Order: sequence, then structure tokens, then C-alpha cells
Amino acid sequence: MRILMLSYRIPFPLTAGFRIRIFNSAKYLKKSGHTIDLMFLGKHSELEKYNDELRTVFDEMWCFEVEPLEVVWNLFTKTLLRKKPLQVALYWNKKMNRCILKNQDKYDLILGNSVRNAEYLLEIPSNKAYLDLHDAASYNYKNLIPKLHFPKKLLYIVEYNLLKKYECWISSRIQNICIISNADREYLKRNGAETSNMQVIPVAVRDDIRNMKTSVYNDEISVCFLGKMSYQPNEDAAVWFAKEVFPVIKEKYKEFRFYIIGIEPTRKVIELSERSGVIVTGFLENPYEIVEKCVAMIVPIRNGAGMQNKILESMVVGTPCIISSIAEEGLNGINWQTYIVANSKNEYIEGIERIIGDYELRKKISDEGKKFVSQYKWPNIEKKLCDFLKLNDIEGRDI
Repeated sequence: MRILMLSYRIPFPLTAGFRIRIFNSAKYLKKSGHTIDLMFLGKHSELEKYNDELRTVFDEMWCFEVEPLEVVWNLFTKTLLRKKPLQVALYWNKKMNRCILKNQDKYDLILGNSVRNAEYLLEIPSNKAYLDLHDAASYNYKNLIPKLHFPKKLLYIVEYNLLKKYECWISSRIQNICIISNADREYLKRNGAETSNMQVIPVAVRDDIRNMKTSVYNDEISVCFLGKMSYQPNEDAAVWFAKEVFPVIKEKYKEFRFYIIGIEPTRKVIELSERSGVIVTGFLENPYEIVEKCVAMIVPIRNGAGMQNKILESMVVGTPCIISSIAEEGLNGINWQTYIVANSKNEYIEGIERIIGDYELRKKISDEGKKFVSQYKWPNIEKKLCDFLKLNDIEGRDI
């Protein structure tokens, strides 16, 4: 089959969850024998830079640059006049829409990604239009609002309400929709969205990560956090941990280190490196070399939504995870067995001190994590994706 994938940004490099999901979906669909094309919003310089990597999975590619005047026009016509969310208006491009409509007859199906792509599917025949929502965007905004201050808080409240209504509306307009977790689907259902045909396709862990930890007995007395650091929930988590938890552990273990790994560290994050033992790495080609040597990956996410790729990646590497209840959403592991759940300063201190001092506990959680994450590896997720897209059965194929 010939499939057109839509993306609101270039799906490479694999530094964010949406890029990993889009790129690997295309990669495995191509392995199944399908032809995958791509249309995305971005800069032509990005396409030139990553052309070779993208060509490994995509055949034809179109890049549409966002014009500032069009953004202003979209905000007026879509958000102010038609009450569409900013997340929809900011990613609407007339040239891209015309190109989709012009070429739609070439494709057996067209797959949009996130609520930001939903508008492009409205004029596509229903049997061809597929939408991967990824997560419930309004749920993310709902969790962010308590942490914000005026006037940003007011903007987020308005956008939250617009998104909540739009998600319900779009669920009745597009027949084929999937989402990453039961928690996100149930949230949409409570808001009145049509979810009876909404399929759950979980996050899939990157397939280029390997089990690196051969022993837990040689670990460095350190923890790490991994993610795009300009994303507010990640920034908030890193800053909170460095200020509230790290000094207590550092007082007891002088050699204790906290690695903050990820692209686009903000000013607040960079300033944390002034603290002895806090290392802000920025982008790393292979962050898992650091993840592997740490006693734990900490994920103290206090707001946001969606499954956390960083947890699954850490499990593959073999490093135990200490995570918040919000970070745990969408997972079905067992506390103190698959990972450790912590929601307060004292709970993080207890979890880290136990992990540092108890080798057997560290080994048990490392081993259980490796078993647990197998359900999120691409061969398993690929089957769910092909079922959702109503493609040919892939059982028995050697991948």
C-alpha cells in the first residue's frame, strides 16, 4: 500500500517522543513492504540536513515553511473567529493542505499525527483518513495550569477549554483514531469524546537502544534525567529535583551526581550546573552511556500527559527508574518491583537511598524492568499499528 504521513514538524533527529513514534512507524511500515511518503511543516534547511536519514524510510517528501503572516491570519480566522485551538491554528498551512488534496488519490490512506494535523484530514474520504492523536493535548494543558502564573495561566486556561471541545468534535468527525494510553482515552471519554472505536497504541521504545548494563555492582553514585529540556514539564522536574532532593542526597554521599541530559536546556536548567555535582550535558549523540552508569533514572514529572519514552529507554538499558505517579500513567507495572513510584521530596530521598544502598533491590528492579519493557518493543507495537491501519496481517514475518 502507499501511505502518506503528515507531521507538524520534521520527524528527525529522534530527540522527542513524537519524532520517535512517527519515524519508527514509517520504518516498520516500510519493512512490511509499504511505500511511505511524508509531508511536514519545517525549514528546507532541516530537510537538507537530515535528508539521508529520512530517505531510509520515506520515499517522496514535501517540506512546507511556515510564513509569519499566515500564522497571524490563522490566529485571527481560526482561533478568534472560529474558536479553534492555537495548537490547530499555528500548524495550519494552506500550501500543505492543497498539496494533500491534490495528491490524495495516489494514496491508500493518509495518517496525521497529533491534534495539530487533524484539520488536514477533514476533506479526506473517511476510509482513507487516519489520526494518531499521540496523547490528549487538553489533558497536558490541564496538568500544566496549576504551575503557571498570570498572564500565561489565563492563556493556558483558554487553550485548555478550546482543546477539550475540539478533541470531542474531531473524535466524531474522524472515524479512525488511535492514542497512546488507556488513561488518555478514558480522559477523553469523560469529556464527552467519541471513543468507542478509538484504539490504544502504546509508545514503542527506540529499537536502536540495547541492554548495556551488565552489572549493577559497578554503578556510579549518580542519577540522571533525560528529555527535551525546553519542554516545561521536563524543566520543572529537573529544577525541582535539583533544588529539593539533590542537596539532601549530596550531603550524605559527597560523590553523588545528577546528570540532566537533553536538547535545548533553558536558562533555569543551565543555571543548575552552578551547583556542585549537577551536570547539564545538553544534546548527546548517545545519552545512554550516561544512563547506563547511573544507579537510577529519575522522572519527577509533576504536570503534563502521555507516556514517558525515557522510562522505557532506561528499562532497556537496565537502569532502574524512580518516577512520579503522573509519569507512571499509561504503564501497568508494580511499585518497588518494576520501578519505584515517588511523589514527594521524602519519597524520592527514600527511593534513591534504597537504590544506592541495596544492590539486590537495584538488580531486581533492573531485571524486572527489562522484562516489562519487552511489550513496548516495535515488533509488538507494529502488530497493533497494522491492525489499526487495517493493513495485511504481518504475523510470521521475520523482522
